[in-house]
Amino acid sequence: MIRRMNIHGTQQAFSRLQESEERYRHLIELLPDALVVFADYHILYANSSAAKLIGAFSPMDLIGKSIMQFLRPETLPAMFEMVDGLMEGHDPFRLYHQQLIRFDRQPVDIEATAGIIKYDGQKAVQLIIRDVSKRNKIEKTLVETENLYHHLLENTVAGVFLAHEHKILYANPYLVNVLGYTLEHFLQLRPLEFLAEEEFLHLKERLFNGSPNLKVSFNGRGITKDKRFIDLEGSFTLVTFNGEPAILGTLHDVTFKKERENELLESSKMYQRLIKFIPEPIVLTDQGFILYANNSAAELLGLSGEEEWLGQSIFSFMHEDDHVLTDAMMKSIMETDMPSPFLERRLKCKDGRMIEAEMSTIRIRNYMGKTVLLTVIRDLTERKKSEEMLVRSEKLSLIGQMAAGVAHEIRNPLTALKGFTQLLKSRNRTDDKHYFDIMMNELDRISLIVDEFMSLAKPQPAEFKQSRAEHIVSGVYSLLESQAIMAGVEIRLELESGLPAILCDENQIKQVIVNLVKNAIEAMPHGGSVTLSVKNMEGNRVLIAVQDTGTGIPPELLSKIGEPFLTTKEKGTGLGLMICNRIVEAHHGGMRITSGEKEGTRVEIVLPSHKI
Repeated sequence: MIRRMNIHGTQQAFSRLQESEERYRHLIELLPDALVVFADYHILYANSSAAKLIGAFSPMDLIGKSIMQFLRPETLPAMFEMVDGLMEGHDPFRLYHQQLIRFDRQPVDIEATAGIIKYDGQKAVQLIIRDVSKRNKIEKTLVETENLYHHLLENTVAGVFLAHEHKILYANPYLVNVLGYTLEHFLQLRPLEFLAEEEFLHLKERLFNGSPNLKVSFNGRGITKDKRFIDLEGSFTLVTFNGEPAILGTLHDVTFKKERENELLESSKMYQRLIKFIPEPIVLTDQGFILYANNSAAELLGLSGEEEWLGQSIFSFMHEDDHVLTDAMMKSIMETDMPSPFLERRLKCKDGRMIEAEMSTIRIRNYMGKTVLLTVIRDLTERKKSEEMLVRSEKLSLIGQMAAGVAHEIRNPLTALKGFTQLLKSRNRTDDKHYFDIMMNELDRISLIVDEFMSLAKPQPAEFKQSRAEHIVSGVYSLLESQAIMAGVEIRLELESGLPAILCDENQIKQVIVNLVKNAIEAMPHGGSVTLSVKNMEGNRVLIAVQDTGTGIPPELLSKIGEPFLTTKEKGTGLGLMICNRIVEAHHGGMRITSGEKEGTRVEIVLPSHKI
């Protein structure tokens, strides 16, 4: 009976031990830290956390593996020393900042505790391992952030300081150097003691009695160690430091900036005075509205005060017919830094008078934060009078030259008419009809001379409109193509694409081109070619060129081309090119003639373009 009770008690004890072992094994399996048991450096046991840490599929993948294959070679001596110490009875050993090498060869930062246990009847080393990679990374980031902030504060080009109610706790080198202190001496100052007295008293009342996070902007004076005043800008903020209120300040030394601002202000005032009293009329406009007009401009327009021009449209002081051209010019100038050429305009004075003037405009950036136009005006009234007197004088001189030329030109055909008339009178024969033909030719010659002379003396009024140069040239080509073919001359047309419009009297420009092409055809009695081309040029200009393949103009005559009655044609008068040149000049353009022996003659007309 007693024997049965002993057997039964033993079985119950064994069952309890087995339950306890399973319970501890279960706890070990659920342990978040990795647990590894090894003897002779070979793994005898590993829990699931160890398998996960090392990257194994299951703990069984680690059994029998050498612990050394998961350690860096340089850490093995420390491992051997630790194991030997444990075997000799030393206390459990804690490893810091070690690294395990996973199956995928990736390193893992660990923290491990080692101790001796009995496992399957033999001494073994038990390692409890914790993954500290994330913690190390966070610590490293915190250190790097702290170093970064410290570096920024120490090297920023702005003064930074932190002050308690009774003491300055921190100041960066910039602020200390600006105020002329050493760091040791600066930290001995009272908070805000480096400010001028009036600034100190004002800020002390606001900051020391203020609520947390109060921010106060500052623009005032500071005092250096050698008692000099400097200009400072920045802000002061109430913060909490170590659980107590503190002042965080950021300051910039703006002494040089203030001096430069004062210099610029004085310079600006000086230039304003210069512009105000300069004798040249000057107007500043923004999108066509007047921002400023100096005394000369106001006097020119008969204005007595600022209220009569400020904010007014510049077009209200300009003739209606000039509005379109002026608006196009102003829009064009806003796209470039180059000034416009002086262009003639008619200005309307306060009393209704119209005066002739010329204007040049240039873009001015950053005037009161805007991009505006500055226009210089020149009164042409006196110059026009002088020019008219000069023109009258030149006309008298030209009339004298033309009278002499006309007399010379008329003398020859009149002599022929007189001679043939006398001959007909003496013979009075009916078979002398060809003499009448000669007489008619000579009379036609006289008529041509008179027509060109009248055209020069009484030009037709021009009517300017937007026209396409390529259309004008194409029209001339169609008009003269048949005539050229009959003379054995080929006309070639070269038109560039994307040409802008020109503002012109289309009939007058067509007259110029017809005259030039006819001259080219007549310069090639044995045939040749004429190239009629139109191209776009820089500076808002259009080039119209007429190039022939004739014998060219003799050098001694080239410089005199355009003078009255100077011509290389047998029946020419030399007035045609004078008329062409006058028309081109009236269109604010220019004409140039180049010629070379066996290279033909090239006539170029340059006209200003007009954006539509």
